[in-house]
Amino acid sequence: MIKLLIALLIVGLFFIQKVGNHGGLLKHPYDRIYSVCMSLFDLIHKPMRKRIKPINVGRGLDLDIVPFITLFILLVIMIMVSKEVMY
Repeated sequence: MIKLLIALLIVGLFFIQKVGNHGGLLKHPYDRIYSVCMSLFDLIHKPMRKRIKPINVGRGLDLDIVPFITLFILLVIMIMVSKEVMY
C-alpha cells in the first residue's frame, strides 16, 4: 500500500512538472488532479525552496532542483519499503 502511494506521488510530481504554469488551461478531471498534486507538493516544496536556491546552468537560465531532490527522497523511501518487505 505504501509503495502504491509513493508511486502515485512520483507520477503526480512528473505531472505537475510537465504541466508547469499551464494548470489553468487543463480540462476536467485533470484540473482537479493538478490542484491536488500542487497542494501536496507545495507543502513540501515551499520550505525546501527557502533553503535550496536554483542552480545557474546558463546565461539567465536557472534550474530548480527541488523536484529532483523530492524525487530522490521518494525513490529512497520506496527502496527502503521494498527491502523491508523482503525481510
